[in-house]
Amino acid sequence: MLSNLLGNIVFKSVFVVILLFPTMCTKEKSLYGSYEKLSENFYLYWNVRNDTVDFKIVAKTNGWVALGFQPIDELKEADIVLGYVKNEVVYLSDGFNLGRDWNHIPDVVLGGKNDIIDFRGKEQNNLTIIEFSRKADTSDQFDKKINLNGFNRIVWLIGKGDFISNEYAELGTAEIIFGKSDKWKGNY
Repeated sequence: MLSNLLGNIVFKSVFVVILLFPTMCTKEKSLYGSYEKLSENFYLYWNVRNDTVDFKIVAKTNGWVALGFQPIDELKEADIVLGYVKNEVVYLSDGFNLGRDWNHIPDVVLGGKNDIIDFRGKEQNNLTIIEFSRKADTSDQFDKKINLNGFNRIVWLIGKGDFISNEYAELGTAEIIFGKSDKWKGNY
């Protein structure tokens, strides 16, 4: 009887998350102006204000998430913002990926600077939600310029937990025009 009750509770919890995720994502479009469902587990929202871009990541995970700009090949030399929430504290890193493998190194360690203007986040209903802002062109040698009038290569990752390691559960790539609304070319 107890196992039936626990199974029923788990089923209902999973059912609520499945129903809540698309509703939550659709509602956020009006706040950010543009969004893309990059996978079943990763939604990206953005809004351009002059030379600043506001981003919001909503991912089905209780682990870390990352968004990379202008990689040469999948992860190589990508400008990466990585974030996670642990014990209601938000951790965010402006970093750079040196090689083809997952190797996120904070810009400040490499001699650059942290160019994240503002950030916040939370975990809610098995979702990690990270919001941050940055200039389209930061002039930092380890930040890639975000093109507001043309396609931008991006890479996104979902980690397997809060421990930032070489382990990720999902990786994807796409090309997006951030300066225009709802323009997406798909995977590259």
